Amino acid sequence: MASPPPSTDQAAPGPALASAQDYNGNPHQSNNDIETFCEFTFEAAHKTPPYSDLHGHSFLVQVFMRGPSDPTFGWSHNLFEIEPIIQELRAMLDHRCLNDVEGLSVPTLENVARWLWHRLAPRITGLDRITVCRGREGQREGTTYRGGVS
Repeated sequence: MASPPPSTDQAAPGPALASAQDYNGNPHQSNNDIETFCEFTFEAAHKTPPYSDLHGHSFLVQVFMRGPSDPTFGWSHNLFEIEPIIQELRAMLDHRCLNDVEGLSVPTLENVARWLWHRLAPRITGLDRITVCRGREGQREGTTYRGGVS
């Protein structure tokens, strides 16, 4: 006689199990086991003499953060807390001439990434890296800054 099929009406894991395991049932690691990121865009003009006159770009910024996984939500950072910080910096760059922004007299992609890092790192624990790119998908160019270098 064949055994009955497994029951499908088992209760979902309770909070104690959910906090000790990920959604696949694997134990959570204790340190830096999750990466959370957010993206934002801004439109800005800049010039980089002697290489270019004043012109504009659409920029895409990705901000990556690492940290322990929240036992309830799984994220490393609550994006509801990160968003106001990001929007404050975006407002400083959007629809501006980057050369006129304090600290960006030479606004290359690399210097914009570094500028963002130095303003985010003191406010976001676990900031891992910042990527800044411009151009359309498939034709982008960009840079990634990981901090530590002035």
